[in-house]
Amino acid sequence: YKLQEALLEKDNAVDLLQRKVCGLQREMQILMKENQELSRQLARINEQIGNHPANCPVQ
Repeated sequence: YKLQEALLEKDNAVDLLQRKVCGLQREMQILMKENQELSRQLARINEQIGNHPANCPVQ
């Protein structure tokens, strides 16, 4: 009986960890999409700055 109880506890722990992993994977996908969008925006801004060098003071 104790062995069954220990096994059930471990199964529950594994289920919890699997749910956490799935949540982290979803979060990573969201962050990757946000990162891609920010990279696109940065590339656009850098392009605009490159097209208008007079806007940037030379040091």
